[in-house]
Amino acid sequence: MKIFISHASVDWDLIEELINLLRIGAGISDRDIFCSSVRGKIPNGALFVETILSNLQSADLVIAVLSRSYFRSQFCIAEVGAAQVRQIAGSATFYSVLVPPVDVSDLDGVLHGVQSCSINDNQGLDELRDRSIQGMATPPATSTWNVQRDIFIKAMTDKVDKRVATELVEKVAVRDVHFERASSTSTAVHKLKIRVVLLNDTDDDLIVTDPSWVTKSGDVKIQGPRDKLKMQVEGPGGWEHNDCLTAELTNITVPARYTFRLWVSPRETYSEAELRRRHERKQLGTLVLPIRIRGHDVRREFQL
Repeated sequence: MKIFISHASVDWDLIEELINLLRIGAGISDRDIFCSSVRGKIPNGALFVETILSNLQSADLVIAVLSRSYFRSQFCIAEVGAAQVRQIAGSATFYSVLVPPVDVSDLDGVLHGVQSCSINDNQGLDELRDRSIQGMATPPATSTWNVQRDIFIKAMTDKVDKRVATELVEKVAVRDVHFERASSTSTAVHKLKIRVVLLNDTDDDLIVTDPSWVTKSGDVKIQGPRDKLKMQVEGPGGWEHNDCLTAELTNITVPARYTFRLWVSPRETYSEAELRRRHERKQLGTLVLPIRIRGHDVRREFQL
């Protein structure tokens, strides 16, 4: 049984675990598994595309690992199309696994209506094992497979949860950037603060811990030895100070669909017009939010 694994290169952390499952759990030898990301599978001096197409055409089983990155790769889409053609012709078997948050509703084009399983689904993986060992004289015991499958599922569940958390954090968005007076002086120019208002546009509560302001040459440097920023959550009654919604924290819980804000105090004195010009050119600085959501720590950055 020769197996071709169609995948996006950025998904190597998943593919490496899948290869180990096939090797140890199903008894498939390394020489019978082709994965372009494995060192040595495309020999030095060989043509990349030609080698991949040759192995795709000679495979008995094509496994497509369908992630968000997979669908963004034209090369992957070409591979899955060729694999579908071979299955229709009866010269190969095609098997697809979904990497959440991808689900069957994301299947389109040549994959529309194709039955698929999740990468951490017991039954689906057992079916993959059955297809992988077809024709094998002495496959590993089912108990061996079960142990390796459970190890694989645990690893995949952790990785998938992290991917879901990362995708959720992308929904945290900047709603507005204001420039407000910090204090007045006897001069015509008043020192301004930059106020950034954000929205947790997810269905999950999240924790923001110690946001920071990162600058490159020419950006706005801020006050404070650690360049840390203070935050405040907006409650049902507005930006109120009470036991639940305390102002000026560097560690806050933001409920789902709630707004929160923070302030940046420049070291130098700028006019409002100058700050607005910098903001239009994305030259204020980079706001970095360390966010914990669904038990995972993810960074979200905004170039302002």
